[in-house]
Amino acid sequence: MLPPDAFAMSPEEALYHLGQAYAAEMRGDNRAAYLRFRHLHFYDTEDAQRSETYEKMMQRLKNLEPLSLSAGGSVLPTSNVYRSSRQDSFETEIGDFPLDESKGGLGLALSLGTQLTHAYVPGREFEFGLIGGYSYYDDPALRTTTLTGSATHRWFEAGRRYSLTASVTDYSYEDIATRTSPDASQSGLAGSASFRLDDDRIMTISSSYLETEYTERDYLNGWVFGTNIGYSWPMQNSVRFEVSAGLSLSDVQNDAYSYQGVTAGVAGTKRVSSGLLDGLTYGLGISGEWLDYKSDFDALPYARQDTVTDITLDLSHSRLTVGDMQPRLSCTARYHISNVALYDYQSVDCALKLDYRF
Repeated sequence: MLPPDAFAMSPEEALYHLGQAYAAEMRGDNRAAYLRFRHLHFYDTEDAQRSETYEKMMQRLKNLEPLSLSAGGSVLPTSNVYRSSRQDSFETEIGDFPLDESKGGLGLALSLGTQLTHAYVPGREFEFGLIGGYSYYDDPALRTTTLTGSATHRWFEAGRRYSLTASVTDYSYEDIATRTSPDASQSGLAGSASFRLDDDRIMTISSSYLETEYTERDYLNGWVFGTNIGYSWPMQNSVRFEVSAGLSLSDVQNDAYSYQGVTAGVAGTKRVSSGLLDGLTYGLGISGEWLDYKSDFDALPYARQDTVTDITLDLSHSRLTVGDMQPRLSCTARYHISNVALYDYQSVDCALKLDYRF
């Protein structure tokens, strides 16, 4: 989905954001002021001197409060908590195996993190982060603890944003005697670049490379690479439209789980600025992913092929707050079609999120 600030800016809006930025600074809300100046730096690009001023203000405000804390929580209802197959059985060369019916569930995700940022020159920042998370479900097999450390370099030019992140994440699950442990560690690099083109058209390019090592499931050890390009443009009535396409490639020890794939998607976002719904932002998107696996699946005479279709709805309202937090609701209907019955399922997953930065 598109970011909530991805809308065209008129001269009147630029003056409005500038006034709001200075007002936030006067009342001591340096983070809000920084975000306003960063927004202006990307969208108000007509004057080089103003762009330099925005960069200097961003540097000064960021360095006034280099250390921040963040906390978040999400309620996670789902129609298919185990990703159970739509098929009644898994038919193989060595026999047929019955499959469980899908069951709904409710999860709770909590996170707590700290970030240390230094803007060493105007338009350049380093950030180091440490975030811990915990996901709770009734079934202990689904409970997950994560710990992520990251280092990010960001640099800004008028109408352009770049970032490069190195990260390491540990995943820990409850010990279940009847299964091999899914505990794993993951490390990798991710980069992105966004460009504001003529007429407020935006192009974004992103890529990532991740290596995963499992404690016990060695056959899944390996890497995955993905790259994506998105192109968005404004339409009438505060609507922004985006198309995207990407490639993915995975190579793990067991070739039956290695794949290559392509993705494509379209999305639209609308911000309501008048009437009873003033302040509402909503987005609707549909995306597809087509995956071809490298070798025959276990006990089957053919390789796995998947087609994944996601339909996503996002909702938020600038005037709807809980304390200083703004809730966001996201729901995704997923149709995962596979020629391997174990992975042929459908689900509706939602997340009601609250995030806060200290």
